[in-house]
Amino acid sequence: MGNVTLCIKKQVEDLKWLEDSLTPEEILERCSLPTLVKVTQSDRRSQLSKDLVLLVNSSFSEEKVLAQSLERETGKTIGPLVSIPASYTGTFRLLAPQSFQTVQEVVDSQPFSGTFTVEEDMKWKKQRLPDSVQQMMISELGESGLKGKFPKTLVRRGDLLSMRGILNPTNGEPQGEDNPLNGDAGGQQKKGSKKSKKKGKPLPAYVICMNQDGEIMCIPSYCSGRFSTVALRNTSGPTFTLKDIVDDADIDLPADVLYVDGEAFMEDEHFTGLVKLLTSYEKKLVVASILEEDGGFSSVEFGVDCGVKFAPADPDDPKNRDFLKRATATPNDGSVTRKRLGSFRPNLGGSSFPSMDSINLIGKWRNRSLRRKGEKSIPEETEPPN
Repeated sequence: MGNVTLCIKKQVEDLKWLEDSLTPEEILERCSLPTLVKVTQSDRRSQLSKDLVLLVNSSFSEEKVLAQSLERETGKTIGPLVSIPASYTGTFRLLAPQSFQTVQEVVDSQPFSGTFTVEEDMKWKKQRLPDSVQQMMISELGESGLKGKFPKTLVRRGDLLSMRGILNPTNGEPQGEDNPLNGDAGGQQKKGSKKSKKKGKPLPAYVICMNQDGEIMCIPSYCSGRFSTVALRNTSGPTFTLKDIVDDADIDLPADVLYVDGEAFMEDEHFTGLVKLLTSYEKKLVVASILEEDGGFSSVEFGVDCGVKFAPADPDDPKNRDFLKRATATPNDGSVTRKRLGSFRPNLGGSSFPSMDSINLIGKWRNRSLRRKGEKSIPEETEPPN
């Protein structure tokens, strides 16, 4: 075996490589498969070290669903994001969301999880907030938390809002139109002043929210629209697989579901049986074989969006062609298990997070494509009630 290993090492050392440094996607586009490549730039996610020689065999795409567990008492998302293959054979039951017409109704609902989803675009009239509200916001969030993020007067369908607080400067009492600090430095009203404090309408309460992009907004309580929160009670109804849910045009993601049966797909520590399915996406994987020390090959998979780069073997070099011919002629051992590389944590099937480069949605997902026919891109502004 030692002589075979030395022979293999010598053959690898004699291989000639092109000067190119290509990504996995570029290898698939430019090279005829199967092809030999050498790692020129390693990547922690892929676990492929520099100068490692691989035989790239093929590629395939796999549809996945990004999900997160829900707390049973409040409906808040908890634990890590997990990536589940759409081919998962377990079943779920849809939870009917609770619907509301105003922000105030959402806040008054029991139990309220602190988060809610916008079901239609909503815009409210930009106006100067009372000084008392601005001071309360600074007290609640700090000046640094407001810098460059306030005010925002538009939310979109699919936005996930998290309530940070409720500000009611007058507690429903009418407020005068002039400055209440209408006196001298001692706080006493100037003598002889004929200006009387004019009674006005009560100032509305304001709900401070943060969206999935970290943007702060202060929504007047009178704003109306369509909102929903997770239904925390189990509901009866048909069961669905992930594929059923993804392919059903009448089911919009994100969707809240109740786990019914199937293999475990997240750690028991965070699994509650209630799951938020955030979005579906496609992951492209490369199937390759790593050259081992004993001259054999072990099969692996890794995503095309990993940071590793390769130098292809020179296809015109005779030694390269001979080595490739011998490598591809190796009998296929059905007992060899293919290892998937690049997992951040042990999710179902060894699947990993989608990267920001590949789908650009973690923490910023929006279902813009779900806009109904005839909906306006910019909604009409909501005016304060008369």
